[in-house]
Amino acid sequence: MFTLSQILAIAIFLIMFVIIIIGKVHRYIPALIGAAAVVIIVFLGVMQSPETILHTLNIGQLASSGSGSQVMSHWNHVE
Repeated sequence: MFTLSQILAIAIFLIMFVIIIIGKVHRYIPALIGAAAVVIIVFLGVMQSPETILHTLNIGQLASSGSGSQVMSHWNHVE
């Protein structure tokens, strides 16, 4: 049903979300730690694919001079 990488990504998100809701720390701290945890645990640990990080972040589109209003989900390519 769900892959291990999907389960871990959801768990990291839920933990991060709860920490933000509790409000004991600034919101950016759990957001940055959660993002780093997804990169390290899911992409590098479980999937063992540094190429997937670059593909998911799509660094090339950030540097292009197109409209920034389009948000594309790359999770279809992650599996």
